[in-house]
Parts: sequence; structure tokens; C-alpha cells
Amino acid sequence: DPISRAENGSTTPANYEPKAIPGAILEYTITITNSGAKDATLALTDTMPSIFEVADIDATSYKQSLNGLAATDISGSVTTATDANIVTITFPSATATAKDGSNVNGTVVTTFEVTLP
Repeated sequence: DPISRAENGSTTPANYEPKAIPGAILEYTITITNSGAKDATLALTDTMPSIFEVADIDATSYKQSLNGLAATDISGSVTTATDANIVTITFPSATATAKDGSNVNGTVVTTFEVTLP
């Protein structure tokens, strides 16, 4: 989702419809839910669309929430690699607890920001 105006980088006002135009900041959200009866340790990677370069990714924006807890900064544990001009992001392993009927257990939510080239 676009989260800022490309014109001046300011936070979007409540009534503003952000546009996905060059210079706009987008927030990516990856949500994984474990609906099984056992905890699951996840190895998570994401291949970015080919329009992005490593420099387009805000290396300080990586956050992760485990099983309903508050999101923490995981920026120091994330790596990026480029192969044939395709960027792949590797996140630290995470454990999604077994689903226990609550709305929060069993969920890993990872977010990060990129600037549209």
C-alpha cells in the first residue's frame, strides 16, 4: 500500500488517496498463519518484482510480529541478494505457534518499505 506522497514525502492525510507513482513509499506486508496443531518454524524469503533494486528497499524498515506480540525491528537480521537483476530478501526464521482458537496465535506478520523507482 502506498504510505506517503511522492511530492514531498509527508505522511498521508486521512482523506488523501495515495498514488503508486515514482517516489511513493510502499509498505509490503507478508502474513503467514499456522492453522495446524503444532508449532511451525518458518524460513521466509521474498522475491521482489523486477522493477526494484536493493537501493529501493528501506533497510531499516523491517518489522516482524510473532503470534500477536508487538512488532519488533528485525532489520539487522535481514539479508538481500541480487541475481540476474532480481532482488531476493531473506528474513530470519520465525516460529508460528500452533493455532489455539485465538485470533493471534499462529501468525507471523512481516512488513517493510520500498520506494517506487
